[in-house]
Amino acid sequence: AIQSAVAATTVVAVAPTSSSGGANAGMLDLTSTSTTTGATSAAAAATTSSGSAAAGAASFGSVRLSGLSMDALSALLAQRGEYKKALLSEATVKLEKNPGLADARSCQDLGDAAAGGCVVTPELRRKAQADGTAQAFATAPAARATVDAALSSNAGPPPARLPARRHVKLAALPQIERKVAVVIGVNDYADTSIPSLSNAVGDAQAIAQLFEARLGYETVVIPNATKAAVIGTLNRLALSAGPRDSVMVYYAGHGDVVDATKQGYWLLSDADAKRPETWLSNNDIGKLIGQIGASQVALISDSCYSGSLVADSERIRASATPVDPAQVLQQKSVVVMSSGGNEPVSDAGKQGHSPFAWNLMNQLDQLQQWQAGGNVFERVRFAVSKELPQRPQYGASSAAGHQRGGDYLFEQRQLDAGAQ
Repeated sequence: AIQSAVAATTVVAVAPTSSSGGANAGMLDLTSTSTTTGATSAAAAATTSSGSAAAGAASFGSVRLSGLSMDALSALLAQRGEYKKALLSEATVKLEKNPGLADARSCQDLGDAAAGGCVVTPELRRKAQADGTAQAFATAPAARATVDAALSSNAGPPPARLPARRHVKLAALPQIERKVAVVIGVNDYADTSIPSLSNAVGDAQAIAQLFEARLGYETVVIPNATKAAVIGTLNRLALSAGPRDSVMVYYAGHGDVVDATKQGYWLLSDADAKRPETWLSNNDIGKLIGQIGASQVALISDSCYSGSLVADSERIRASATPVDPAQVLQQKSVVVMSSGGNEPVSDAGKQGHSPFAWNLMNQLDQLQQWQAGGNVFERVRFAVSKELPQRPQYGASSAAGHQRGGDYLFEQRQLDAGAQ
């Protein structure tokens, strides 16, 4: 059965103290919506006296979707979107002039990569794998200086080490050697003008628990992750994943897109609404995913404008004919599944999970043996589209190495409790 927010049973990075206050500072219009029953009242309730982004702590709280019509929900989400557009407008103008402002530099060495201020390069990856340092680097604790910096800034956890390899008890697809999942959820922001979310961390923890218990992933959870924590952890993953591995990266939190450039961004816990260099660009996300050497790589994003991660020309559809897993696993598959147009919307009727996360967990919890990602996604897309005015998307990333005819395979697997 689907479980609500649960503590992950694997590696959990240190979480910061919440920076969000209890006061909504003019944001009650965006959070207290359970009694709203029509589009007009929803829009009216979502308009403050100033009509602008309010100062102080803000929150996009839980919504009982069953109590709202689709028109009312559309109006509510539009108001949230306008709030964020106004809030992030200064940074957006900067990114229109210089789209590379948020991009991280290239790493010079492994210590540099571990700190998370840079993106690992193909050359560094090849060197680390050739001299045997890649695996040790992946599971080593974060440098003390990195930990101290994260704790002193109260901005979030440091980059996480990857879990130790565990023995496989039972696998539907034994051709896959190892499965690793990095699961990221951000509720709280050091910049309190960025609205906090009520369910992203809970979604991440519940999904990680399902990934491990039902699908046999070795999981690492990064709650309220900073930009450096995400980059540093994915650097480790890029350096250590092997060609017979299966990798999953899941993100729940705020995102944004610059209309003029069509470039998307994740807003991690240390994002500053006015400083785009603190955001994580889709450009860097693509580089990080592309450096992962596994034959199976999936990025799942429950984030505003996450659809910009999927190109229209690279959609993957459900397969109407049987799929040969051996043939699929001979190819490189890099796929992206996105929730659609809005940040995670917490549905009080689904134990506080977003409809996207809840329906994804529902489908994976029913998985028997294995199934192609396109078929799993099609059922998630249909279910979410009935509840929200957004269309989840699923497609390939040829820029990250996806080969034609490939797809991600979701597989039932059991692991032994202890490490090898």
